[in-house]
Amino acid sequence: MSAIPRHKDRLSAIDASYPLIEKPNTHVHVGALLIFEGPAPEFSHYVDHVGSRLHLAPRFRQRLVFPPFGTGRPIWIDDINLNLEHHIRQIDLPSPGSEKGLRDIAGRIFSQQLDRTRPLWEITLVRGLSENRFALIFKIHHSMINPISVESLIPAFCDLEPDPELSKHPDRQWAPKQEPSKSKMALDGVREHLYQALFVLRVLVGAIKHPLPAIRRTSEMVKSLREIAKLIFRNPAPETFLNVETGPHRIVEWSRLDLDQVKQVKNKVGGTVNDVVLAVVARALGTLFDRRGHGVEGLKLEGMVPVSINAGGDIHTVAVRGPLPLNVEDPLQLLQDVRDGMISVKKSRQVTNAKVLLGMNDFLPPLLLAQVSRINYSTRLFNLIVTNLRGPQTPLYVLGRRLLNFYATVFMPERHALAIAVFSYNGSICFSFLADPDVISDLHILREDTEQAFVELYEAATGKVMTSL
Repeated sequence: MSAIPRHKDRLSAIDASYPLIEKPNTHVHVGALLIFEGPAPEFSHYVDHVGSRLHLAPRFRQRLVFPPFGTGRPIWIDDINLNLEHHIRQIDLPSPGSEKGLRDIAGRIFSQQLDRTRPLWEITLVRGLSENRFALIFKIHHSMINPISVESLIPAFCDLEPDPELSKHPDRQWAPKQEPSKSKMALDGVREHLYQALFVLRVLVGAIKHPLPAIRRTSEMVKSLREIAKLIFRNPAPETFLNVETGPHRIVEWSRLDLDQVKQVKNKVGGTVNDVVLAVVARALGTLFDRRGHGVEGLKLEGMVPVSINAGGDIHTVAVRGPLPLNVEDPLQLLQDVRDGMISVKKSRQVTNAKVLLGMNDFLPPLLLAQVSRINYSTRLFNLIVTNLRGPQTPLYVLGRRLLNFYATVFMPERHALAIAVFSYNGSICFSFLADPDVISDLHILREDTEQAFVELYEAATGKVMTSL
């Protein structure tokens, strides 16, 4: 886990890549839509509640600044003008407060980029949801969230019980530090480059003194780069209608499965919960392609499946290719194929290759780092992101209101028109679909296909008839 966020922290190489790959039509923010039971809190009360918790998430009080002339990676500085009402908004759903209306609002929110002159987050309190419910929509830049796990953010914004004890505040009130001058940032950036050059020099001197370990490390790096090049040029992801130029607009859908039912499938057939999730996604995508008249014979999409690795004592997220075969009719055979594919992925060099690429990032200048990052998210490697995160399996609360559903969202890289995030919470597996409406206007049908795909897999695996999801 990363150290406590501090003033003038410099972005790690991997986190610095996210602002570099961001474009007007490529929004590099992630988020979550949380649905609660009970009446919405008063807006001022909720703003005060968030303000009282920000010492648990110090990065939310900081903004990014970019050193002049590209002299170093961006740094986090305290925002001396922090105003919570610039980050927390309130929207009233029109009657009757349908979930469709909530999805429309979420789509508009995720279609807008965050203001880089302020801390890179927003929360929208949505009142008036039917059945005496309300929602919170979180939007956070990926450069903020990467070193900070979801688990570490939850205590800052949610409670583990309806009426918790007040969180302990620091003895001293937060006093933001002044922004460093441009000349100071440039000097620090030059100093960083010199440290990197000295480090490389020490590595070279060490290689001369101890050539055999250096040869082994170099051989490993060359092997990894060769494997990555082979994926890009010899075994690229197939070209599909999902991988086209996208616009700035986004639509969202969500669905929920019972975690116990998913585990029943896993226990009957073998594999993992993630294997079941990937098989369900593959079957739903196969139906989507077939409906559009795109041939699926022999077609296997490549899903970008993030995994966590330990690199230099810090936890980072890297991507591996997860197989998504679209042309397997038998749901049990499909699950077996996905399971076998993921076993092969875990035995392959993909994670090793990702670690090598991650280590190289630390020594790349910003412009080259941006190009490497675009390769990492290239459509030659992946067709879409399918991320599966494990959340808390006990209820969460905000101001005494119980959290019913937790729908996470991931961003869509350039030329990716669909992203799927899966988050398990309190006995449920919550699917969230994010898409470009100009490419996938019928996203609600993909959501229905996903639900139907699980029904078919559950009934085939257990021999039981599913009466409800």
